[in-house]
Amino acid sequence: MTASGHEEAVARLLVLTDPRELVRELAAATRHGNEGQFLVHEAIRKALPAHEQAEELWERATGEYRKALRDVAAHLDALTARPAASGEETVHLLWFWSGPSGWGTLVVEDGWSWERAERFLSRTAIAHALLTAGRLHAPGVRRHSGPAPDPVRDRRGADCPPPATS
Repeated sequence: MTASGHEEAVARLLVLTDPRELVRELAAATRHGNEGQFLVHEAIRKALPAHEQAEELWERATGEYRKALRDVAAHLDALTARPAASGEETVHLLWFWSGPSGWGTLVVEDGWSWERAERFLSRTAIAHALLTAGRLHAPGVRRHSGPAPDPVRDRRGADCPPPATS
């Protein structure tokens, strides 16, 4: 994983001050890493079901990647007045959008080009962050008018009204 160039990419990301630019650049950097490490990722992914120490192998293969996303998530949350998620949830969401599984699903399993997958993952992450941070309003969705809910305690999301009580 050291050949992925993730340290240089993270250093570039951590100086950005616009959350949208940060997410777009993260998508480009993770595309570059996933595209460049494609054969390694595929070999590991295919070996996991039969490998005696699959969990350890996966951790070795993705540990630095997750740490890099953790650093980027902390920076992204610091740039956002009202982060879309808790710090740990931001890490999970970045892993969902930027980790090898997301890229693999779109590019390997569904036949998308790397460029198309990058655009989609970037737009999706930006839209989610803006929508849940209250900066965008989805048509037909009633805005939550009270204090911002805690996304860790309240899985309904910021734009969902509280459940009806009887």
